[in-house]
Amino acid sequence: MEASGVNQNACYECLANCIRCCLECVKRIIEFLNKNAYIQIAITGKNFCGASADAISLILSNPLRYAIVGAVGTILSLVGKFLIAGLTTLLFYIFITFVKSVKENIQEPIYLLILVFIVSFAVALIFMSVFEVSVDTLLGCFLIDERSNTKAVYAP
Repeated sequence: MEASGVNQNACYECLANCIRCCLECVKRIIEFLNKNAYIQIAITGKNFCGASADAISLILSNPLRYAIVGAVGTILSLVGKFLIAGLTTLLFYIFITFVKSVKENIQEPIYLLILVFIVSFAVALIFMSVFEVSVDTLLGCFLIDERSNTKAVYAP
């Protein structure tokens, strides 16, 4: 009797994990579509439903471009976050090392450097989220322009 309860709990836990995974997948898809719908609203000025339909059609007609730009944007964003945090921490280290009045008052600089890295990384997250939305918006603008203007008049 006890063994069946253990199996039942294991089956229940497996089913709950599968449902949790599916819900997380749906959540990420909705967030992606929502972000692109708002980009379409900003570009075209349509209502949410119309912009959502335009975003879905644009994504489905250019999946490779979205995948490439998404991957490159993610890599650049990650590099940017660590570069901003690292350079800020380095500049702070230089400041506390070479300014005599500051150097005399600091006994353990590692704690301050960790704090500066954490704070600068948080600021970098905010700045790079703007970069990520800008990249997606530029891609959307390019694809809309390419769709509506098939004949290049001023382009080489």
